[in-house]
Amino acid sequence: MLKNKEKELLEVIKSKFVEERKYPSFSELQDIMGYASKRSIAVLIESLVEKGELKKTNGNIKLTKLNDSFNDDTVDVPLLGDVSCGIPIFADQNIDATISISTKYAKQGNKYFLLKAVGLSMNKSKNGNRGINEGDIVLVKVQTTARNNDWVVALVNNSATIKEFIKADNIVFLKPSSTTNDYQPMILHEEFKIQGVVVASFPDLL
Repeated sequence: MLKNKEKELLEVIKSKFVEERKYPSFSELQDIMGYASKRSIAVLIESLVEKGELKKTNGNIKLTKLNDSFNDDTVDVPLLGDVSCGIPIFADQNIDATISISTKYAKQGNKYFLLKAVGLSMNKSKNGNRGINEGDIVLVKVQTTARNNDWVVALVNNSATIKEFIKADNIVFLKPSSTTNDYQPMILHEEFKIQGVVVASFPDLL
């Protein structure tokens, strides 16, 4: 039998998943439940796992008794490491974790990966979409080409960076989109590789 706090937490997780098609982070659950630390959330989740209401895969929670049609609406996407939204830094190809992402964002039949953003050069909102802030988890669709104005993950001198892609003749500009003036465009002559195109960014999925 579930205790009142366990029932409350389970309903919060279900509601968030049904509404947003993604599972809430420990930080989100801590805020919603009004706890002073994530430890209290962790204890409740472990209890719900033991009672068969939740399961944990690679540190991520999933509901076990939600309608199967909801469970089919997520795909597991690997988190590969950090990527710079400022000065390029190496993107570690080791998988740090696997995160369940709604098929609203990660469409079936395509390949995706996740990166954790470092820096503020892409934090400006564009066309109604939120910018990428420090610590955000960025969903990237794997592809080697891009259209003008796409936000891309580009590999420059073996370092990965997120920038807006603009091509004119044989010159490529990787342009920042920041609320500050601290960042300058990168001007390239095909000496780079596109790793993928940014689909969305999420705050604190871990």
